[in-house]
Amino acid sequence: MFKAPEPGSHGGDGYKLALSLGIPVDAVLDLSASFNPVAPDVLKLVEAHCGSISRYPDPTEAEAMLAGAIGVPSENL
Repeated sequence: MFKAPEPGSHGGDGYKLALSLGIPVDAVLDLSASFNPVAPDVLKLVEAHCGSISRYPDPTEAEAMLAGAIGVPSENL
């Protein structure tokens, strides 16, 4: 009977699972951490927004929304 390996605290156990199943590591699609092979290219996503990170944004609107969502005054954030 198959016994799965004990999971790690942060995921990324595809290697141990593949070994326990006797299959190639590449045959395991491990979505427990940032190992999704079909995810968008992070570098391209970051590159597309590099121009907007030249200054800190005004946090007023975000703070008001967060405060409203958790039910506290904005100044308590």
